[in-house]
Amino acid sequence: MNSPPVVSESKTENTVTLKVADSAETGSAFDDSPANRIEIFVPRKSNLKIISDKEVRLEGVSGELEIVGGNESVDVRDSDGKLKVTNADGRVRVIGFSGEITAQTGDGEVYIEGTISKLNARAGAGTVFVTLPADASVDVNSTNEPETEGFTLSGRDSKNWRLGNGGANISFDSEEGKLVLRNASLLSK
Repeated sequence: MNSPPVVSESKTENTVTLKVADSAETGSAFDDSPANRIEIFVPRKSNLKIISDKEVRLEGVSGELEIVGGNESVDVRDSDGKLKVTNADGRVRVIGFSGEITAQTGDGEVYIEGTISKLNARAGAGTVFVTLPADASVDVNSTNEPETEGFTLSGRDSKNWRLGNGGANISFDSEEGKLVLRNASLLSK
């Protein structure tokens, strides 16, 4: 029988820190057991920093959000503010986000959809998919020519492109990775 992980808490006026330690009886706190899952409820308006090498799900939070993951998936839904997400090889999905995003992956895939005012993305060999409304207007700066699904970009020079009249900024930096801009209207068919 698995013993639950040991969770310790420390807090200051503005910060709560939770540390999850291995159980003395079972060894690793999460082994590969689906029975060990930690749910934390915070006020809707919260600044969060989450560091985990396991799966992370965040929903409905507004503020300055930072998630540092590993090889497991990171899912952020229906949140807003400023998001900084870093994941090694696991999949990152950011759905229904409003605001600024900084995303970094090694070899994983990153999926972003929402009302993005600014995106800075970086990938090793991974792919960043950005789903935009059909009438989107963005300026793209990328080390590699972006791929498109349902859009036509106008090239301004070898590293800058424009969609529509320009507007929100998308920056992508990668040696081997890809940036794919997808038209949301094509996904709903």
